[in-house]
Amino acid sequence: MSSPKHSGNIVVRHALEADVDAIWCLMDEYARRRILLAREKTEILHHIHSFYVACNPTGEVIGCVCLRDFHDQLYEVRSLVVHDEWHNKRVGSQLVQRLMEKVSKIPGARLFALTYRAHFFLNLGFKSVTKDCFPEKVWTDCIKCAKRENCDEDAVLFQVS
Repeated sequence: MSSPKHSGNIVVRHALEADVDAIWCLMDEYARRRILLAREKTEILHHIHSFYVACNPTGEVIGCVCLRDFHDQLYEVRSLVVHDEWHNKRVGSQLVQRLMEKVSKIPGARLFALTYRAHFFLNLGFKSVTKDCFPEKVWTDCIKCAKRENCDEDAVLFQVS
């Protein structure tokens, strides 16, 4: 397990089982807005080892992200959520950069996201690509999405040399 990273007053660390409720609350709000797919607490708990959280100075979870491993050096930025009060304070950037650091240690790794905010990822060094680059994603998650026939998300990719 990696050690926490401090940036300003925010700490980014691996999520713990004790963080499941906080992660679910953040994700549920975005699921109700139809920005991401809803997840059950049991699913979050099952994948807790793949989550990172951002905590404010009092230790409250204010953001989260999950790194999904599709194997064959393909990874997804998933469940990226930042509490509304913490938008535009680099919390999301710190979470994604933690994933970028992790996959950067794997030669040839590809880290992708499907997003409504491609500019956010482009500013971090990702490139725009087409969704058909990731059939693994389409067959596992997109098939469950109500918008699957009219997907309005953009695909972005960070490629490790």
